This record gives sequence, C-alpha cells and structure tokens, in this order.
Amino acid sequence: MVTSRFLRAINLSIAAVALLLGVAVYWYAIRPLPKTSGEISAPIGGPATIQRDARGIPHITASSWQDALFLQGFVAAQDRLWQMDGLRRFGAGELADVFGPNALSADEQARRMRMRATADADVQHLRPEERAQLVAYAKGVNFFIDTHRGDYQLEFSLPGHSYDPRPWTISDSILVGLVMFRDLTDSSHYEMVKGSLFAEGADPAKIYTLFPASAGAYVNPGSNAWAVSGAHAADGAPMAANDPHLAYAIPGTWHLVHLKAPGLDVSGASLPGVPGVISGHNSQIAWGVTNLQADVMDMYAEQIDTRTGRYLYGNQLQQATLDTELIAVKGAKPVPLGIWITRHGPVVEYVHGRGYSLRWSAYDGFGNPFFDIDRAQNFQQFRDALKHFWGPGQNFIYADKAGNIGYQATGAVPIRHGFHGDVPLDGTSPKFEWDGYIPFEQLPSVFNPASGIVATANQKTFPADYPYTVDGSFADPYRIRQIQARLTAKPKLTVDDMLAIQKDVYSAYDHFLARQVVEAFRRCGSKDALVRQAAAILEHWNGQMDKGEAGPMITELLHEELALALTSTLMQPAINNAVQRSTGPQLQNSAARTDRRDHQYRLVGALAGIPDIRPRPLVIQTLLENRPAGWVSGNNWDMWIIDHLAAAVKIGREQQGTPISRWKWGRLLRWKVEHPVGKQLPFVSGFFDIGPVDMSGSGTTVKQTTGTLGPSERMVVDFGDFDKSVQNLPEGESGHVASPHYKDQWPAYYVGKSFPMEFNHVEAQQTLQVKPAS
Repeated sequence: MVTSRFLRAINLSIAAVALLLGVAVYWYAIRPLPKTSGEISAPIGGPATIQRDARGIPHITASSWQDALFLQGFVAAQDRLWQMDGLRRFGAGELADVFGPNALSADEQARRMRMRATADADVQHLRPEERAQLVAYAKGVNFFIDTHRGDYQLEFSLPGHSYDPRPWTISDSILVGLVMFRDLTDSSHYEMVKGSLFAEGADPAKIYTLFPASAGAYVNPGSNAWAVSGAHAADGAPMAANDPHLAYAIPGTWHLVHLKAPGLDVSGASLPGVPGVISGHNSQIAWGVTNLQADVMDMYAEQIDTRTGRYLYGNQLQQATLDTELIAVKGAKPVPLGIWITRHGPVVEYVHGRGYSLRWSAYDGFGNPFFDIDRAQNFQQFRDALKHFWGPGQNFIYADKAGNIGYQATGAVPIRHGFHGDVPLDGTSPKFEWDGYIPFEQLPSVFNPASGIVATANQKTFPADYPYTVDGSFADPYRIRQIQARLTAKPKLTVDDMLAIQKDVYSAYDHFLARQVVEAFRRCGSKDALVRQAAAILEHWNGQMDKGEAGPMITELLHEELALALTSTLMQPAINNAVQRSTGPQLQNSAARTDRRDHQYRLVGALAGIPDIRPRPLVIQTLLENRPAGWVSGNNWDMWIIDHLAAAVKIGREQQGTPISRWKWGRLLRWKVEHPVGKQLPFVSGFFDIGPVDMSGSGTTVKQTTGTLGPSERMVVDFGDFDKSVQNLPEGESGHVASPHYKDQWPAYYVGKSFPMEFNHVEAQQTLQVKPAS
C-alpha cells in the first residue's frame, strides 16, 4: 500500500513536471512563432500579401517598393530578430550589456574600430534613395517590435540574458553591413603577425617566399560564382551559379526572400537587417558575388604618447583626437575605454608599448546599391548601380534573359605607390599614404567573353599589366581551375550539373602531395610500416576529399607537418630571441627539447608573442616543385617529405588507430553548428544545434569546407525556366528553434541537393493578408 502510494506520488510529480515543462515550452518557444496566415493591419500604402512556401520563405507582393521593403523588414524581424539584434550589438560593441564580462573583449575590439561611430557618420552621407530604402525597412522592423512586446522569440527570454530589443534604426542596418565588411576584409591580425617575423629577425627573403604580399592567410571567407552563356547550356539559355563560403552558424548568414511590387520582382538571399536582395535574380538579370580579396586595411606603427595623444608625423608633432567610450557590462560596473585617433585612424592595438593605428577603406565611404541592382534590367543598369558600391569589394558575375553574361569588380581599392600594406607601416613617414582609390571605370570588367564563361573563386582578377599594384589575400588557383575544368568538360550543362560542380571535393593540391609522397617513397623507401601503408594508399588515391576516405586524412596531416616545418625554419631567429628574453629555467629547458613535432613553432607563439600562421598550399607546392637550396637539410627534399610523413601518420595513429586504411577523413573534418546561446543550455542544446557530422571537402576544393567555414548558401539560376532554378541554405529560414523551418534544409544541404527557387509559380503553404491601417 505504501509502495503504491509512493509510486503514485512519483508519477504525479513526473506528470506535474512534464506539464510545467510543456507549458514553458509553449509559452517561451511556440507562442512567439510568427503569424504567417490570416490577416493583420499595418501602416502601409496599399493591400499586400506575404506567402510562405514549403520552406517558410516569404514571397511578398506589395503595391509599392516602399511597402515591399517595409514588409521585408517585418518578415526579417519575424524570423530573425534576435540574430539581427545580436549583429548590431556585435558591431556596436554592446554584447557585454546582455552577456556580461565574457563578451567584453569583443566589445572592446568593436569600440576600438569605431564601428558604431562609422555607421553613424555614414548616415550623414546617404543618397536620398538609400535613406528612403533604409527608412522603409526600419519601419517594418519596428512595426514588428512594437506589436510583439512580451512576445519575442525564446532567446530574448532565457534566464540570465532576458531583455527587450530597442527600436531599429537606419544606422543599425549600416552597422550590420559593416560587420560583414569587417569579416571579409580584416587583415590586421595577419599583418601584425607577419610584421612580428621581421621584428624577430627572420630572413626577409624567406618571409616573402612563405607569405607573399598577394597571398594573405591560408583560408579566408570566400565564394564561388560563375555564369555560362546559352552556348554551354542544355536549354540554350544562360545560367548563373553562386555559393558564398562563410563561417557556419545557426541561425545562418542569409535570409531568403522574394519581393514583388510595381517595377520590382526579385528573389534571392538577403542579409538580416539590411534591405534588398544581395544575390539572386529578377525577371531580367541574375547575379552572384565572391569576395574581391583586395587589401583595403593597413596598420601603422605610431610614435604616440598615450598620455597626451601627441604623435610624430613627418618630423612634426601632431595631436590625436581622444574618443572616450563607456562599455556597459551586465552584472558589473561600466568599463571606460579611451581611443586615440590619428590621421591614419583609431589606435586599435598596443604591442611592446607601441600603438598601431588602423587605416580602413570602410572609414571613407558607404554605398548600398543592392536595391538598385534588384531592379536593374540590363548590364549597363547593373554596372551603373555598382558604381555606388563602396565595399567590401566584391566580384560580381552577371547573366541576363537577353543571352548576355558578364563580370565586374567592385569596391573601393586603395592606390599605394611604392609600398605594400601586408605589414605594419611606419606611421611617422608620409611615404606610406594612400593616394585615393582606383576609379570604378578602371576596375576589371568583362562582357560576353568569347569563351562564354565568367567565373570567380576569389582568385586575383587584376591582370599582370594592370596599371595599379593590388595586393590582397587572393585565393590559390585550385578552386577556379577545377570550376573551369568542370564547366568545359561537358558540352551542354544543366542545373544538376551546376549543383554537382558546387559540391565538387577534388583537391588538386592534396593530389599533388600524394604524388610527391609516392615518388619520394620510390626513391628513398622507408622501414616505417605506417609510412609504407600511407604510400600504398596514396598511390591509388584519386584526390577526392571524401569524408569516408583515408587518403585525404594522410595528405592533410602531411600538409600541416610541412607547413609547421617550413615556418619553424623561418622563425628560428625568433625562437632564439624568445629564449634569450626568457629568464625561467622551465622555458630554457623547454627550448632544449626537440621531441615534439611542432615544439619550436609553438614556442614562438608562447614566448615571442607570434600566433600560429602557416604558408598557403600553393607556396608549399611551388617549393616542392622547385626544391630550392637553403630550406631543408642537405637539400634532400625526398627524405624531408618522408620524415614528415612519418610524423604525420604517427599523429593519425593516435587519433584513429591502425591500419591506416580504416582512417576516415570526415572524423577529422567534423562540423558541429552550435547556437551561440542554446549550446550553453543543459539537456536541450541538441534542439538548437546541428551535428556533429562528418564532412567532405577541404580548403582547396570547390566545395570549400574547413573546420570553421563552408558554403553558406547555394543558388543556380536558369534563364530557360526560372522555376527550374534552385536555392537552399545549410540550416533553415527561421531563427525560432521551435519552428519547423529552423534547420529543415540541412538534410538536403548535407547531400548536395536543393529546392526550387519559386518565382513565377509560388506554391504557398500559408498566406498572410496585410491591410493598410485605417
């Protein structure tokens, strides 16, 4: 009897907890889901509809472009308000106000870069039409905020982080754009690291061999985009394709939308917080983008007195301006931050007592031409719109219904005379000033090339005889060569062929490394059983970076070994200097040990203050092809390869055991797409996150995939039939974890499939009627 009562009490307790949990889930997660059917009233000029298709993508039909942008702001807030608020806070340096001291360093960086001040200044220089577009969008966002107080998505109500969003401003939209600008152009860290190599006494010739001015960091956010004429298409009409490669996240970078009004009919990917479509198509033209990769940011070593702000320039003392910031921190006192601003820009970093100021093209202008692009009807109108695009510099590919294709480089690219900007410059000398920007009419442009193909994969598009010197973090040629090879391998291409190219995982670089191993093994041999196994596998491997293969894991581990070895050799003077500066016997003893594969390399990071950097694959391939003297012991490159292969496979054995034939590349290249807040919640983080999952690809494959980034969207537009066009996201359209569209596109994305880009015919699953407020 007692046992029965006890069990009944337990069951009742469990039921009560389940009921409370269900109520909480409903109240905080389900109740805030956006209204997508029925009828609402809004301050618009005429009746409108918002149709949602099977993936929750909004198709907006309005009576004016102003109403269309108002409703775009509204649906963006419906789906992604917490993400939008996070982006503006990240840009403005206001995360700590919500998330506490852990976010303070990110806030300090944003404040030092003066992101909010830059956005506010840009507002003052908007063209009237740009201002009108931003205002219409902001009104739509604020209509949602005002009509849903107490009913925002779950993240606004989480314990410890609950807050209400403030009204949206046009400065906020610019700030979101600046966040993307910074993500795609910030070379400051790399330039400081490279400059440290010179300061530590490394051989300048070797520095520029491993890290040339036109290369930059190994893997940057990049993209693929191409267009083919009707001569290459199965249906005889041009096609355009785009897949931007960015850091993966959930919610994702893009919000898909279709806007329709008199003079407007455009569909594609938008940036939450910014009006218009960034890449997509209208009834006449299609376009895609990749990052230009030009260097638009320089660091200047200033001789500045941090107490007074007096600094030396051209043999004269000048006065810096002091910008005083106060950073709000949840649960703590506000943190004051003083920022000196020199003629070059804000002082953003101090190293060994010296201040480094930042010169960035984003400080000099702003232009948002995308809504003009959205309405362009031909290549001339398209280019006219792009004249107003300030940055981040992009490669635009183009195709149109009339049968034309084209390419246009865009953005403000600095003119430098007689110097490069890949290391910190002498801030006291007038010799290192920019001389304005390259005129738009002189930027690379192509229209209807004889090949019938335009393609960009972040490679350098400035020709060898270009009148200006343009440096940057241009991609190695592996992706663009594979794209061009695939586009010309088949006489008539279809949408499915375009998708197949986007998910191509062949790496010419890794295949090259495999052949180097095989040839070196034939000449040198090895008694190491693991080396023999690896060589045998690589001899028959085809270069496909497939998640289930052992070959990619061998070559990527070898690549890491070779990169570390080359950089360690380069950095030996820095290691010696660091050891001499150290005083503790523990550091001295550490310097004497040589048993660790990357000991010298890591020691530099710990003692000399130089973070991990590595040469790009093309640099390593060039060295292996030419095999110059002065790099490896006895100039025996074959033995050098075999020795480092032995080190690489030992690391692989520690990770995945033996035999090597059972290794899986995907176990090393795993994605776990974590929600920034949801990942911290016990028991329920799996609802917020994706993965972990094994991935195929690498940094040198068309499907550029690394541990931090990959394709953030895929689009293929077919002018033969718009309804055959396809587009999809990695995650989903909605930022609401309880929405069926939070991560519903992931299964298709993972296997390289896509969804119809509904344009002429929309299969609406829900329809929201929007009536003008009386």
